[in-house]
Amino acid sequence: MAGLALTAAAAAGPTLFTSRVPYPPLVEKLKAAGGDPVKAVRVHSLEDLAVIKPSRRYKYVVREDGLVVIAPRPVDEPGNEYVHPILAGGGPVRTAGQLHLEHRGAHADDELIFADQDSKAYCPTFASLVELRAALARVDIRRDRVRLEDHPATCAPLPAAPATAAPPTATPDAGADARAP
Repeated sequence: MAGLALTAAAAAGPTLFTSRVPYPPLVEKLKAAGGDPVKAVRVHSLEDLAVIKPSRRYKYVVREDGLVVIAPRPVDEPGNEYVHPILAGGGPVRTAGQLHLEHRGAHADDELIFADQDSKAYCPTFASLVELRAALARVDIRRDRVRLEDHPATCAPLPAAPATAAPPTATPDAGADARAP
């Protein structure tokens, strides 16, 4: 029975997180800072991680389609407006957060990726980080090289739900009393 539940959950697909922040103003802010969404790094191979400077933190997302996208600039760089919704093109994500590389030896295989779920805009769970590990494995980055850290974000507030009009109230028929016997 437990196997059926796991199979059904896997068939349903990954949990997706939607942005709590409106996308168009973020694009305007990025462009005003001299950035462009197309400069985000789409990870198709290990070589695409060369843009990441060791020990510097970068924002990343795993998009709905499973592609890892990383900001081209470190988190703490002044004027960096590459926020998570920009990296995801405003769409939902499987997970999002920050990552950094650490060299632990002389070889490229000694490099470790540390990642967390620190995204105020998407507010993903720690459990969602398995999506990053799986996405990196698809581009030949071994799972044992990806270390997951539990750093939950202080989430942005959820957008207010649009006000709905109250249903019309029934009004008594004005002529009802006149027809009474």
